[in-house]
Amino acid sequence: MAQHRAVLHTSPATPLSLQVHSLPTPTPGPGSTIVKILATPVLGYAKEVFSGERAYSMPLPLTQGTSAIGRVTAVGPDATTLQPGALVLCDIFLAARDSPSSHFLMGLHAGSPSTKRLMDGEWRHSTWAEYAKFPLENLYLLDEEVLLRRQGYSVRDLCTLTTALVGFGGLDEIGLRVGETVVIAPNTLRSLNDTFGATNPLSTVTMTGTLEGDTAALRAACATTKNGFSAYLDLPPPPLLPPNLGANLEIPCGLVVHKQLRFVGKWMYTREQVERCVRMAEMGAFGLGERAGVRTVAGFGLEEAERAVETAAVEAKGWGRQIVVEPWGAGATSR
Repeated sequence: MAQHRAVLHTSPATPLSLQVHSLPTPTPGPGSTIVKILATPVLGYAKEVFSGERAYSMPLPLTQGTSAIGRVTAVGPDATTLQPGALVLCDIFLAARDSPSSHFLMGLHAGSPSTKRLMDGEWRHSTWAEYAKFPLENLYLLDEEVLLRRQGYSVRDLCTLTTALVGFGGLDEIGLRVGETVVIAPNTLRSLNDTFGATNPLSTVTMTGTLEGDTAALRAACATTKNGFSAYLDLPPPPLLPPNLGANLEIPCGLVVHKQLRFVGKWMYTREQVERCVRMAEMGAFGLGERAGVRTVAGFGLEEAERAVETAAVEAKGWGRQIVVEPWGAGATSR
């Protein structure tokens, strides 16, 4: 049986203990595809996950990872569009096929009890490996001619798609339109401010922690808009991943009714939203990599996984810098 290299996380530990092992190379079946992983970003809080500080639900041992950029190497008998050699975005946000509202993050978070059995078995190993198996519906075809050659992006640049998708999913869900103003939670804007400062169309407001002060600051920031702001986006910090959301929120029902406000909760995004985001990137509607203010600080091979995690804990906190794992080496794009 063919073998490939993969990083195995065997137990929460400090210092970290991430070792490369030889595992059987997965083969495709109905509804699945095998992908050669080219690059995958390292979460800034990955060290807290590996050490057990963040008690994410996951079966051990496993190959962890995040969404990635890769090339299809083999497809199952029911694939109609994806073919070997295709450049793809590999999304680890998986849904149970017989329960589409039940999700988990392959190799990172088992989600609810109903999806834990999926990560215990068929979808246990993620992208810190030379090859990974994905459901057909979690791969998104990327226009290589447009993105790599015409627009001049690198595979590392394409990795920033995985970050942009989280915010895009929430904003698209509420139907935000061109010309509208959105207030983004302070936890998010702090890192954006480090990268962009007070530039149009982004302006930042320093929160004081007091209702009166923060209200006045937000009103002043929106003074040039006709109707104030249209939406408020709050991206909770990683410890609040479902199903472990934190404190409850008090809702002033009378104000909600009279102002015709609505609340939308969104974990990640839908397939349709990913497809739309990819098409927008291909059209040049927004930049990737350094054109979006994100610099790749370093890339690491599988044998350097521990260094990658340690470096990300320092260098990849918030927007503006990313660390990537490249199982086949820097700049790998070959078919």
